[in-house]
Amino acid sequence: MVKVTFARINCISKGMTSVQRIGALLLCMVFCSISGHLSAQDIGENLPFDNSHQAAVNGIDIHYRLWMPEDTEIQGKILLVHGFAGSTYSWRHNARVLQNEGYVVVAVDAPPFGFSEKIKNINYVDDELEKLFWTLLDKLDTDHHLEDWQWDLAGHSMGACLVMRMIDSKQENIRSAVIVDGLVSFRLSKLEEWVFELFPVQVLVELYAKNFLFRQNYIEKVLDVAYGEAPSPSDVHNYLKPLREKMFVPAVLSKLTHARSNRLLDISTMEIPVLVVWGEKDKWLPLALGEKIQEKLPHARLAIVKGAAHCPMESDPVAFNRELTEFLKDPKQNVSPFIVKE
Repeated sequence: MVKVTFARINCISKGMTSVQRIGALLLCMVFCSISGHLSAQDIGENLPFDNSHQAAVNGIDIHYRLWMPEDTEIQGKILLVHGFAGSTYSWRHNARVLQNEGYVVVAVDAPPFGFSEKIKNINYVDDELEKLFWTLLDKLDTDHHLEDWQWDLAGHSMGACLVMRMIDSKQENIRSAVIVDGLVSFRLSKLEEWVFELFPVQVLVELYAKNFLFRQNYIEKVLDVAYGEAPSPSDVHNYLKPLREKMFVPAVLSKLTHARSNRLLDISTMEIPVLVVWGEKDKWLPLALGEKIQEKLPHARLAIVKGAAHCPMESDPVAFNRELTEFLKDPKQNVSPFIVKE
């Protein structure tokens, strides 16, 4: 059985030890801030976008955005899942294109990120979020009479972990999937989980986030690496805005301390067609990882966005949208690798 885990796939080209991985995961806290507070009630009273919605699912208030086709018949329905510290904003260049193609588009802020509720000591691991997401999608199917279509799922970075678990649990409900510079599974070692459970480590992370991280120039540098180019002031603002919540750091630490409970996946048994899209110059998750995932999946093809970094759907939306929409027209087309951007 082929088990593709965070430890085996994310580090295939790096040879990182557990100590190095702990350091890398601590650096992920660059997306953690405890300055300011935005409660679930505040969000409900002042939703951030004109198509924002909020739903209480399994005891957590979930923020999602919905785009319904306006001038065309429904062709399908697609769920967009962002990566670590992302939000529905990550899909700003893609959702309306899909809407215009006739798709019902749902972008969800996966807790504890975006404008969804953040609660300390809640189990935010992907195995639990997968159940939460299916509950939300079932509700949307009923509310908008969408039962006649199967779901297409797209996940970026760590959001791909959630997408793969959704496939594993309800493959019959899914038509196709898209992995964008993503992991297929995320689990910590016992040592890593133990480190994040230590109270002194949690205090240090919160203090470091409060006093050193989330300065505008630092986030600009982070996004510069993610995009492969300088971000706009609007990009910096919109990535910072949903992260400035008091409970963000404790909620993310809770996610990490439960991560070992994620089940292992055998992606070689997934029968649906998968488009694997990868930035050629991704410095965080190298192209070799995308090639490895494409090889392990039975029905997958690899699209390499030439010159792009970790977020091709944001930095190279024309090329990304062209290949995404073509794939969705006939997901069972051939699986030959191809390059999508000159």
